[in-house]
Amino acid sequence: MEELRNSPNAASAPQSRWRTHGWVGLLLIATCWPLNWALKGLTAYLFFPLWLGYVLVVDALVAVRTGCSMWTRSRKEFVLLFVASSPVWWMFEVINRRTANWEYLGSNHFTTFEYYLLCTISFSTVMPAVFETAELAASFKWVERFTFRPRVRDTAVLELAFFLAGTGMLLLTVA
Repeated sequence: MEELRNSPNAASAPQSRWRTHGWVGLLLIATCWPLNWALKGLTAYLFFPLWLGYVLVVDALVAVRTGCSMWTRSRKEFVLLFVASSPVWWMFEVINRRTANWEYLGSNHFTTFEYYLLCTISFSTVMPAVFETAELAASFKWVERFTFRPRVRDTAVLELAFFLAGTGMLLLTVA
């Protein structure tokens, strides 16, 4: 969210024009949402286009509200977020094997390959959806009054300490 405020385009006036990728997102949602409810049987194949539609619509909203968005700042980084999202979510799946916090109903209807392929594709939308939603929330001024951020000086030692603490907690979770 700091990126949003510190981006070169953040100071520019918000653009009132709805971007093409926002229309694509609306089309995906308008097509896949009714299909998801109307089709009989498994609709796991519609998860990715529904969430991709959400991500594209929210990104377009952010661009209209702030003048820039993840898509407009760097399409390459926007796409890489989808690529990074799957392995990150698979890490949560590894944790879930140990904790058994959730299960996916109907997974027995797929071959092992189909299951892992569909999951990987679906998991690719998690980080983009979360980050886009955070940027949209940050575009509203009233959100700022709910933020309390203790100021901690950003140093290499502190970053390493947080990284090691996070890694340690992750290892303790799966141990």
